[in-house]
Amino acid sequence: MARPTMIDLFAGCGGMTAGFVSAGFNPVAAVEYDLSAAATYAANFGEDHVYWCDIADWRNEIPEVDVVIGGPRARDFRISEHAIRTIHATRFGRSTCASS
Repeated sequence: MARPTMIDLFAGCGGMTAGFVSAGFNPVAAVEYDLSAAATYAANFGEDHVYWCDIADWRNEIPEVDVVIGGPRARDFRISEHAIRTIHATRFGRSTCASS
């Protein structure tokens, strides 16, 4: 029986792909804009199906697959250090910076 196939959009280094591979899926395409992340993905899963480009510019024929997955960029959802300091100062009524 053939393994189910998948495409990973916004693939990063392949964290979501790793889970799907563990569940028996075969990745047939992965698109990642960041070169370092795409290179890490290629090292983890092979470079034959990794496309390093903006997804809007991906012009290859999209293969027919069983599942399409994709993850948002993690850094877009991180709380900045400034926000953490502001939250802390609001809760505790003082600055988190040490005074000299």
